Amino acid sequence: MATVNGAVMMELKVSLLDVIRQDLGDPAHWGRQPVWHCPFHDDRSPSFTLMPDGRRWKCFGGCDCSGDAIDFIMLRRGLPFKEAVAFLEGGIGRFSHTERLAFSPKKHSQELSMAHAAFRQHGSQIVQDCVDRLHSPQGVRAFRWLRLRGLRPETVRSGRIGYNPMDRVACGIFLKRGITIPWVNGDQVQGIKIRRPAANPKYIWVKGQSRSGLYLGDSLMAGCPTVLTEGEFDALLGRQEFGGLVNVASLGSASDPPDDRSLEQLLGSPLILLCYDSDAAGRKGEDRWCQVTRRVRVLRLPAGMDLTDLHRITPDLRGWLTQQLHRFGLRNTLHPTVGDNHGYTNEIDVGSGTLHLPYTSS
Repeated sequence: MATVNGAVMMELKVSLLDVIRQDLGDPAHWGRQPVWHCPFHDDRSPSFTLMPDGRRWKCFGGCDCSGDAIDFIMLRRGLPFKEAVAFLEGGIGRFSHTERLAFSPKKHSQELSMAHAAFRQHGSQIVQDCVDRLHSPQGVRAFRWLRLRGLRPETVRSGRIGYNPMDRVACGIFLKRGITIPWVNGDQVQGIKIRRPAANPKYIWVKGQSRSGLYLGDSLMAGCPTVLTEGEFDALLGRQEFGGLVNVASLGSASDPPDDRSLEQLLGSPLILLCYDSDAAGRKGEDRWCQVTRRVRVLRLPAGMDLTDLHRITPDLRGWLTQQLHRFGLRNTLHPTVGDNHGYTNEIDVGSGTLHLPYTSS
């Protein structure tokens, strides 16, 4: 590691040719120039090649993408900057012909800022394009998978769930193949998560997102308990089955801690009912929430199950939740129930102090 003009630089010896060859296979050739089918769009004739200096690649076809070794790994693997560097440092690309490349956090910050700008400008357009693809012949299998999770067609549409059939660049934003889950604040798309069909990790974020708060968090009604699920699909299923009885939202993962925005969205909820997966990650998530507020209660699922699994064996999820509400001294209600405090502690730390809201359990 070295410092240049106050910037931290990381030196990495890597052969870009070998990095690309390991990922895309042996190239064809235009004369002596190696070429491949571009992995970032539907490339029918090879248009992806190395630049003459051998340090950068470029697509001269439909997507016009370019970059260096780190950019290639970030796009192909869906990795953030630091993880892509670690991936390369782990041995990929350390072959015969090597070049010394320097990577600057400042450069990465500038690129991320550009990605955010592209996302703000084109996020809604990308979401709608993926929605259209889900409801086309391309999305038949993906739509069937969603239906097997118990999601009705109207639920899928209300959540603006979509499908991206191939790795590609859309409006300057790289999308991996998979089912798309938009995080929306009003009319603004904050982020897009992709559920990949067969990959690890299963879920990745599209580069350029700047989300905060809860998934479905803007629809929470004050005075109603809020069920927090571990993932977005469980949240959609919960809203479908529990609608009017409670609020339903999600942080997107049991390992994600709540930020100030999500805590503010929960201020009007008399109880926060955690419906996390019954596994080690879910338990850790429950413990984290219990340290944030004493309004948390845990909805225990059978071992190894999530809400979708429970729905498969217990179609009457609404009846199951009603029993859980009675267990906590709450009557099922179809409307907000703001009133007197009947014994529950209803404070929540939002970073700037403890706020209180009245509510009732009757």
